[in-house]
Amino acid sequence: MWAEKEHRNWLKWRLSILVIEEAWYFTGELAHFLRTKSDAEEDWRKFIYRLCLIPKNKDADALWGLSSTAVERTPLLDEVARWKDRIGDGDPSLIADELFEWLVDGEKLTDYEKDAIRVAKRRVGMGGMLGDKQQCIVTMILIAQYGIAKNVVAQAEIDGLKRWKGGKPKTVNLPWYVFDMHTAVGKMAMGILIKRKAAQFGNIDQEALSKLWFYMESGFVPKEMVSDSQAWWPAWREEELAGLPVKLWEKGMKKEIQSIVNWCLEKRS
Repeated sequence: MWAEKEHRNWLKWRLSILVIEEAWYFTGELAHFLRTKSDAEEDWRKFIYRLCLIPKNKDADALWGLSSTAVERTPLLDEVARWKDRIGDGDPSLIADELFEWLVDGEKLTDYEKDAIRVAKRRVGMGGMLGDKQQCIVTMILIAQYGIAKNVVAQAEIDGLKRWKGGKPKTVNLPWYVFDMHTAVGKMAMGILIKRKAAQFGNIDQEALSKLWFYMESGFVPKEMVSDSQAWWPAWREEELAGLPVKLWEKGMKKEIQSIVNWCLEKRS
């Protein structure tokens, strides 16, 4: 796909969000990589491999939601909430420059951290989904408040590589659960389940089914966080699952949707 300009440009545009959404602490490495301005497929492939191996945390996504809902407050939650209120229903890109200047002037940051914040700021203005832009804003604040220690990032890469080397097999097919509401197969599978078997599972609707599938299966982060400060996703996951029929998912809905996904994949092939 790299040979096709359309696909290549999409990856270049999307890469920053892949990092910010999955592991904000890797944004400094992203900044360094983008600064090389490499157009070589091998270099991009290597960076994607590095991103795949490091532990994920999804903190930027979690913090955006928790900043409005968490009962127990922290300075970080309050800071995110303050800028979230400033944005309101508007475009996060409207405050990105102001936030950048405020963070850089107010915190003792290394050049590595400043470069990381700058990458997140630039990505806010490059279009995409609203949630992508929101996570860029949170990432800027995360970097300023927590910092990024290069030795911690390096150790995370080493640990990730060790886990991969110790695992078998070395390559696997995509697991069924990645074909969730973000894919055509997932949307088809949910439509089939809701049309044919919703009554069997408490008349579940598409929104509830999407959340169950994502937060129970595909929205995965490892239990071992990179540091104690990066543990926001479990709290957000618990909040999102509250009130959803988790027991029905565990007792049969998961097996049913998995079967439908496999059927859809067979039909597609």
